[in-house]
Order: sequence, then C-alpha cells, then structure tokens
Amino acid sequence: MTRHLLLGDIALQYPVRPTPGAALLAVRLADEPGDAGRATEYLTPADTAPCGLHLLRPEPRALPDPPAGSGTAAATWAGIALDDGFGAFLDETLPPDVRTDTLAPVLLLRTHRQLAQPFTEVLSCARLRKVGILLVRTARFPHEADAPVADLVALAESARETAAEYAVPLLSEGRGLTTFESGTEIEQKITLGPGASSWRLTKELWARADRGLLGDFIPEPGYELTRWHFEQHTYEVLEPAGERGYLAFLRGRDGRWNLKRKRFEREALRREETFQRGVAVTESTFEEFLSREYPELVVRRLPDFRRTRFDVNVESTRTGHAYGVEIDEVTVEGENGGDGPRVLRQLEIEYLHSRLHEGLDPASIDADIADLTGRVEDHLKASGTPGERTFYSKLAFLRECAGEAAGPQ
Repeated sequence: MTRHLLLGDIALQYPVRPTPGAALLAVRLADEPGDAGRATEYLTPADTAPCGLHLLRPEPRALPDPPAGSGTAAATWAGIALDDGFGAFLDETLPPDVRTDTLAPVLLLRTHRQLAQPFTEVLSCARLRKVGILLVRTARFPHEADAPVADLVALAESARETAAEYAVPLLSEGRGLTTFESGTEIEQKITLGPGASSWRLTKELWARADRGLLGDFIPEPGYELTRWHFEQHTYEVLEPAGERGYLAFLRGRDGRWNLKRKRFEREALRREETFQRGVAVTESTFEEFLSREYPELVVRRLPDFRRTRFDVNVESTRTGHAYGVEIDEVTVEGENGGDGPRVLRQLEIEYLHSRLHEGLDPASIDADIADLTGRVEDHLKASGTPGERTFYSKLAFLRECAGEAAGPQ
C-alpha cells in the first residue's frame, strides 16, 4: 500500500484567506505492508520521512530527494511546523515565488492498488501535537490502478467535499468526537494481586503502547497519560430493587460536589452511570440532601475512600474508538474498615469515545475491549503481575470493608 502525505496551504482545510503561490506537496511515505484499512493514522515526525516528493501546485514537477545527513531527510513535518532541515531544503529547491510558510498537513492518501478494484482512503488532519499528527478517514474512492498521484489528489479533494459530514467536525477539536450508549459505563476490570505497583504498571503499559506493542492501539496524541486523585463518599441504594447500586459524592473544583449514580442489578461489562454536577451540600448534609432529592430510596452509608488513578489513554487506528487503560488504587482507612487500611488495586479498560470517521461502527466496541484486555493480560503474565479478569466492583469492596466479608488486601 502506498501512502502520500499532502502538505498544503491551511486554507485547503480551513475557511481562511488562501495564500497566493502556496505550494502543495505530495510527500510519499514508506509503503505499508498488507492491505488493512485504517479509521485513523498516527504519524510521528520520524514517520514523515520522505521516500519521494512531488510539487503539485503551483507548477507540477517532481522534486529531488532531500540530501541525506545532518538529519535533513529524517522528517518533513515536526510538531506544528515543517522540519527545519526540510524547510531549508525547500527554500533552496523551490522558486522564490513559491510560498511554504502557510503549509500544514492536510490529507493522507492510503492507496490500495493490488486489488481487483483499486481504491484510496482519504484521511483528514484531526490533531497536531508535538508528538505527531493524527489523521481520520473521511472518504474513500475507487480509481484506475495506474492513476498518478496528481489525479489521486484531485479525486481526494472532490471526495472529501462530498463527505463534509465527517470532514467538517474535525475543524474544531472535540467536535470530531462522539460517544455511544450515553449514560452507560462500558468497562472490563482486572483485579490485581498484592504488591502490584500502580505507577510501575502505568509506565510499563504506556511504554508498550508507545512502542506499538498493543496491536492497533496507539497512545491518544495529546492525551496519552492522565493522573487523578479524589475522595469518594458512598451511599449504597438498598431499595427498591430496580434502583440498586450506589450514590457517591465527589468534591468538584469549585468546592461544590458532583453526585455520581450507578444503577446495576449485577456486576457486568455495562452499568448505568450518570452525574449531577455542582451540588451545593456539605459533608454534614449529605443524608439530608439524599432524603430530600430521593425520598423513594433506602440508602446506607458505606466507608469513605480515597482513589488514585493513572490512565494510559489509547485509541484503535482500526476502529477509531478510544479507551482508558486505568490503573486504580482505592484505600479505605482503618477507622472505616477495621484495623489498618484496606486497599483495592484494579486495572480497568474503559470505553471513552469515538472519532467521527467514514465507516464508524459502534458494534466493534466490545471486540476492541476484549482485544485490548487480552493484550493487557499478556503483559501482566509476562511481567509476573498477578491479576484476575472480573467485574468485582468498588461497591462489593466497600461492603466487605463494612464487615460483610474479607476483601482483597
């Protein structure tokens, strides 16, 4: 499969004033073995090293390869600008009236020629970060097997215009994302054995994702690793039966509280989860608030806990879905749970969101989670970290801390 990264005037993607004389460059990247399609493509600066160059506008012509050495040919795009060495090469090679100062990654063409009906996937730039470029498939089109790159670019621009439902949301970061099954948490859990280091495990899993050792799952560019800490005050819902689960207060940034509610009759991959944000209560008025707002519920307070969580955030280049590989450590102090603190360490694989793209399929979420969970389990086994795939919940852990049974240490 051949791949061409198009570097062009930013006006080719955004409705800003075009730059007269701006160059349009087709940078041929290293060929990719196989014939798999991609919902997204992630290019680090090193991945943009040129294997061939064509100037398509303003005057079409092939360009010589950048000279090797001094890092000149190591990349064409680095961070949010042309690579310094590549920019210097263009200044020396192109006529002085050809502008390169407004160039940006615009499209990536992934051309499948070795098929009865050749076709090209069109991926539009969705995110620029120092670590790399994220592109999202917005169209695809058939063509002749020997179609030259200039024809492919013309067809790609036309195909993208007719697929504006995918290309337009990418113009604003965040609008290019969607979620499925609103109000539902989709999450697989692995309960870790005694002695597991949550931070060591975080670094190991991040490194595997960064090295491409998690299959199609790559670090989410610009959101690769996040860290969290908070305290939770939990009330189990006992009755009525159809409302069982829990209500939990978590302190918000403004001093108010966020109320999380989970409903589930049994622990499973999917559980209902909703939030009420900005609740004006104090710790001394939690129960008064619940009695007033939920008079139909019978609740009981469970031990409070503090929670530290490190998330390795990844997304599948095959499906476009993103997941948090969340290494979680929950501690209940002795005053709530007996002699000494009780600790629950878990690794959760949770669906986060999906990138809008041509061919988006929410039915692939479950298969993704199963695949990613299996890859994480393979790492745990290889590193000697004991863990058991389960749906064991924090509610069950808190019940045990309250004295109903002996829980994990």
